[in-house]
Amino acid sequence: MARWSFRFFGPFVAEQNGTPLHGFRSDKVRALLAVLAVQPDRPWPRTTLADLLWPDSSERTARANLRNALSNLRHVLGDAASTTPFLTLTDATVAASAAADRSSDVDAFRALLPAADATADGAAEPATVERLTRALALVRGEFLQGFALDSPPFESWLTDAREHWRREATRAARRLACAQALLGDDEAAAAATARWLELEPWDEAGHRHLMRLLARQGRRSAALVQYEACRRRLSDEIGAEPEAATTELAAAIRAAPGEADDAGGLAWPGLSPTPPPDARRALARDPRLLVAWGSCSALTGRGDPFEPFRQAAQMLTGEAEAPPPARAIGTSGARRLWQRLPDTLSALLDHGPDLVDRFVSGRSLSAFARRHGGVDADQRRRLEQLRRSPDAPVDHRFPTALFAQYTAVWAELARHRPLLLLLDDLQWIDPASIDLLFHLAQGLSERRALLVGAYRAEEATPASREGRALHLVVEELLARQGDGRIDLTSTTGRAFVDALLDSEPNALPDGFRTHLHARTSGNPLFTIELLRGMQLRGELRRDGHGPWVAQPNLDWDTLPARVEAVLAHRIDHVSPSCARLLTVGSVEGEAFTAEVAAAVAGMTMAQACGLLSREAGRRHHLVTAATAWDVDGQPIARYRFRHGVLQTYLLQRLDEVERVRLRAEVARALLATRAHGGPRRRATDAPRLSPAP
Repeated sequence: MARWSFRFFGPFVAEQNGTPLHGFRSDKVRALLAVLAVQPDRPWPRTTLADLLWPDSSERTARANLRNALSNLRHVLGDAASTTPFLTLTDATVAASAAADRSSDVDAFRALLPAADATADGAAEPATVERLTRALALVRGEFLQGFALDSPPFESWLTDAREHWRREATRAARRLACAQALLGDDEAAAAATARWLELEPWDEAGHRHLMRLLARQGRRSAALVQYEACRRRLSDEIGAEPEAATTELAAAIRAAPGEADDAGGLAWPGLSPTPPPDARRALARDPRLLVAWGSCSALTGRGDPFEPFRQAAQMLTGEAEAPPPARAIGTSGARRLWQRLPDTLSALLDHGPDLVDRFVSGRSLSAFARRHGGVDADQRRRLEQLRRSPDAPVDHRFPTALFAQYTAVWAELARHRPLLLLLDDLQWIDPASIDLLFHLAQGLSERRALLVGAYRAEEATPASREGRALHLVVEELLARQGDGRIDLTSTTGRAFVDALLDSEPNALPDGFRTHLHARTSGNPLFTIELLRGMQLRGELRRDGHGPWVAQPNLDWDTLPARVEAVLAHRIDHVSPSCARLLTVGSVEGEAFTAEVAAAVAGMTMAQACGLLSREAGRRHHLVTAATAWDVDGQPIARYRFRHGVLQTYLLQRLDEVERVRLRAEVARALLATRAHGGPRRRATDAPRLSPAP
């Protein structure tokens, strides 16, 4: 019987019965196997896989390429001769069968992460340490280390996956370090903290943790050396100074090392001391308020049913130490959820028993219930009985009863305390969650509960099925409950750029601000990430007095990975013809001419203007139309990229041969239009051929 095994941490390794698989016709076939194997039993639409691996091909060609790749992959896997094939294929979807005999380091890592961990009650168990140690031993390197593919959508997926698993490994190292410290094994805790800092070298919480451990061992000098190492790293690599908590801990160690041993505590790893300002004000205003948070993910997103609602339920039931949800509510908010666990457990047992092991982990609940002093014996008994005799799996296509239970739990909690549920990144919401969102909003409309959802409208366009469904739900809720919509695009623009820069002391000239606004149009995500990238590369540094200053090596063309991922996601949603026009336009500059783009792309003006105005402009908000005039008073069809970073991204996707060839074609098209009496622009309107990077 065939048995497959995979290693995703470090270089990708795929084996069958202990022998490496071979015979892959291309890296795209290996990439296809990796995408399928890392999420077994997830049905991937064939159109999604085709677009992921062959984005520059027509739909027909991409589907044909996918069929050929699957044929090669079935041969490599030996599926034809296997009684339990690895692949499950339908006319519409492809999946790695969960029934196949398979294993992977990612699956083992995920399974080893303990449900219980060091929390506010100060408990830790040797079993927790053992599981976390084994889990971290599996992380031999970066996810799919060294793997690359000439496909922007796949690279976007890979970037998100690498960041996801880096965060998970960091979380495991942080949990291990804190659990070992609570058990009194300071030497092992210091080694785990070193791994924590290896994965997240600028995390000052890790540096502070190591300083406390060294101080507790009486190694005062070593603790202060660690502080200096932290300070130098921040200064040299991102031009930042340590946080006040770090400098205060160092001062306490210098003054009285014995009193600094327990400074700040060691529990609740990963929690920021305070949540973001708006949540902090709400929590401070009402000491009874409970806050939970959930987010959709571009990595799992539409293929992971109910993901944001699972995260929110897990926070309610005690798993609040997991970032980033914990950072959304801070330590005080997490402690409130922990203190109310008996009430939450009662609501779950009475009103939502089917949610256990579907939305929340029964094992986690049992572990938390055993350690929480407020949970009585009857609640623990009922929970154990529920875990021993679970109902049949809920059919996600008709989960009305599940929706009712989920809503009833929140409604019951809202009878006793006001609730705030935050749902982020709804542009990536899955279809099942859209239905639950509508049901929950309706069910909580008369309760002391506020449901806040955030999404980027330009990525949740009605052009996609999920985007259309989300818009319908939002419009229906607004019609029933009144317009509670807040358009955050009003905070963008130059005003946002100035406000962001002025939030910290700086000596950045007006020219820097103007250029930053020109590159990002004040888009908060692009602006923040571009600045962060410059800080990480040392192009923005603090001077001797504290203000940020620009260095001579300022680089405006290097795009942070998160910005590239967002831009790739947006370009993936336009047609190949429209993407071709945008690519040609990027060669001309941030502003480009439809006549030139049409000529190079081999289209008529009507076709080009239709694609640019309707698809790239109104539907996807990638360009704006602006008619210019030549010296004879004739109209010129001109377009401008909404964000300069998009023009940079499209230009940088071209290799050197493509870039040189397109520059020559654009130059010839410009000369030809002028020779035939076409547009002759004013000097201020002249297109700029972007220089080679």
